[in-house]
Amino acid sequence: MKPLAQLWDLIAPDQISRFVPNDEVGDMLRGHQTAATMNATPPMLLAMALNVALTIFVLNGSADPVLLAIWSVFAIGVVLVGAWGHRKHFGKVLTPRPTRSTRKPVRNAMVLGMVWGALPLMFFHDANTAERVFITCVVAGMMGGGALALSYVSAASNVLVLSIGIGCFVTMVQYSDPVYLVCCMLLVNYSYALMKSVREQGQRYIESCLSEHQVRDSAETIGLLLREFEDNSGDWIWETNADGFFRNPSKRFCEVSGRDAVDLETMTILTLMEDIPQVERRRANVIDEENLRQLIASRQQFREITICVSSPFGRKWWVFSGHSVKDARGNPAGYKGVCSDISDRKEAELKLAQLARQDHLTGLFNRTEFTTRLNSRLGSLRSSEEFLGVLYLDLDKFKNINDTLGHAIGDRVLIEVAKRIGEVVGLNGVASRFGGDEFAVFVEAPGGLQDIETISEKLIAAVQRPFTTDGHQLMIGTSIGIAMADRVSDNAERLIHAADLALYRAKADGRGCFKLYAEHMDTALRERRAMEGELRSAVANGELELHYQPLAEIEDGRVIGFEALVRWNNPRRGQVPPAKFIPLAEETGMIHDIGDWVIRQACRDATGWPAHMKVSVNLSGKQLTSFKMVQRVLDALHESGLPPQRLELEVTESVLINDPETTLELLRNLRELGVSIALDDFGTGYSSLSYLVRFPFDKLKIDSSFVQGAAESPENLAIVRSILSLAGYLNITTLAEGIETREHIELLRSEGCQQVQGFLLDKPMPQNALHQFSRYPIAGEEVASDATRAKVISIQNRLNQNRR
Repeated sequence: MKPLAQLWDLIAPDQISRFVPNDEVGDMLRGHQTAATMNATPPMLLAMALNVALTIFVLNGSADPVLLAIWSVFAIGVVLVGAWGHRKHFGKVLTPRPTRSTRKPVRNAMVLGMVWGALPLMFFHDANTAERVFITCVVAGMMGGGALALSYVSAASNVLVLSIGIGCFVTMVQYSDPVYLVCCMLLVNYSYALMKSVREQGQRYIESCLSEHQVRDSAETIGLLLREFEDNSGDWIWETNADGFFRNPSKRFCEVSGRDAVDLETMTILTLMEDIPQVERRRANVIDEENLRQLIASRQQFREITICVSSPFGRKWWVFSGHSVKDARGNPAGYKGVCSDISDRKEAELKLAQLARQDHLTGLFNRTEFTTRLNSRLGSLRSSEEFLGVLYLDLDKFKNINDTLGHAIGDRVLIEVAKRIGEVVGLNGVASRFGGDEFAVFVEAPGGLQDIETISEKLIAAVQRPFTTDGHQLMIGTSIGIAMADRVSDNAERLIHAADLALYRAKADGRGCFKLYAEHMDTALRERRAMEGELRSAVANGELELHYQPLAEIEDGRVIGFEALVRWNNPRRGQVPPAKFIPLAEETGMIHDIGDWVIRQACRDATGWPAHMKVSVNLSGKQLTSFKMVQRVLDALHESGLPPQRLELEVTESVLINDPETTLELLRNLRELGVSIALDDFGTGYSSLSYLVRFPFDKLKIDSSFVQGAAESPENLAIVRSILSLAGYLNITTLAEGIETREHIELLRSEGCQQVQGFLLDKPMPQNALHQFSRYPIAGEEVASDATRAKVISIQNRLNQNRR
């Protein structure tokens, strides 16, 4: 039995078991073979029936009637049995079904081959020349046509060819005529070529079916992944037709847009867009409708373009990526791509950008934005006959309110003052808060100085009206300095400086009045020069000293280091605030000498602290204008013996504005020394988000204004939460400045802040007064009473309600 099985395997091999070892896939391929063979059988049966009829017609009368009858019965029986077996499938295309074997097509091929292989054996000897030619043609046609029809199953095709070929070979080999011997050789060659050809064709068919299966399997896998992608992420797949209308919107797309699939299919990307002012579009980096229309019309691929979307949920920010697709004929068929909802992130970015331009307390423009707008207005003023005045305001008696009633009431007064200034100025000018109790205004004055003086009087009267808050009736005043624009040579800084000098004169003349800047107002200038001379000798005379404020871990209160803060003890002036002498030092270039002294002294002092504690030193933007700064830091570390890992340098984002590439390179060089770099006052400047990506800061210090405002304002808490989330994604340590209450600690702890600094821990102290090197009692159980926790939860709930 084994030799017969080997012979059968040689004649009718199972190509699939050798080509595809997987049983499930193999059964699928055999099902395809069987279905293809069954679909080819009806035409072959019709051809066979015609050949049987022609054979009976041609051989009737010359062939042995008995033999012809026997052959005819078998031949007609094969046709009828085949037709009966396919009675349900005539005119239909069979669908492939998995099957374990292709033996049925092979058996059918063997029966068919035996019928036509018997024809020359039974009738060729007694036939005349014409009949022999007919028999040869019919047998050759059935061999070739049948082999091709059965080529999907090469085993069946081989069996058919061999069965017919053996009958023909046995017939011709009986003759001694050399012509028949040559025909036998041709028959063998023909049979071999035919078997080889159909075997290769069958192999290609199997490979084609397997490739189709793999493509279908991959498509199913991709479909599952895409469905899982849409279900488990904030992104979704979108597509449009050739006219730009959305097609087959996904469930996720419908949920995010607040519309059903029918509505979305009547919309395009352009109809989704919400029209926003050009200024806001530029700040939000949003593509405008015309550019998007041109992009789509030109069938260009686009990546991560942001649009503002109008939805039932309000204004949304979506990011689209997509590419054009074509149909089978190569014609444009629309777009396909991915979309993301970045509304929360974008609103936080816009809020940060707004805070970079506005005073967070009053909502007025800050000094930077005021200066920018003033310069812009001056540029257009040079070509007109209009007048413009800058008014610098300083509140009188406001410090008494802060000192006696606290900052909370003082802040309410500032907010009301800002409101009253805005009402007086109206649409004719721009108001700003420079900081503390200082405000500035520039107004257009068609009537010249007279209009400016009238506005100044109205401002003084508005501020002098009583303020009522928390049961207190408060009275303050304001002094105003005025500078009129010179259309030839003025710039914003000069005008603000001139108005500041005039303000100094107004305050010196008794306050509650306004003064116009004049050239002889040089008192402030002389005072500035005197302070400049005293500051130059401050380092040599030992008048500068460092105070240190502790930095602690929020979870357990463990002290991790101290921030060095410079103080100037002037023999004549007393203790001069850093806010007064640091800007002077920067303007005059003395900041380099003072900064060098601060770094050297801080490193020396830190060597006496526990080995795990860092010292944090602030760097001015002026110090970062030269690469000599790297050598200065290296010298300070070398002289003191302090390990670089214990030194932290703080910079504000404003230092990155003028020459960001040079500054970033200098910071990289400093970081290579081993020191860490912290970004101070984060969120109050220009470009925090972009520079976080371009430079790996070790720490973000959240500005105290956000921290102290988070407990009162959901907007400030949202900003703090956004900063903490952003730092978490970027793996950057966060420290909150200005911690003054237990609520601040508990709120920041619950939001995920890591480190804190503020008066709740300790005020800045000289080196010899430092007493706490272990920890402060700010752990959760030490500060978080039930009342504190309840207040924090209430604050967070207000933010969550606003978001909804």
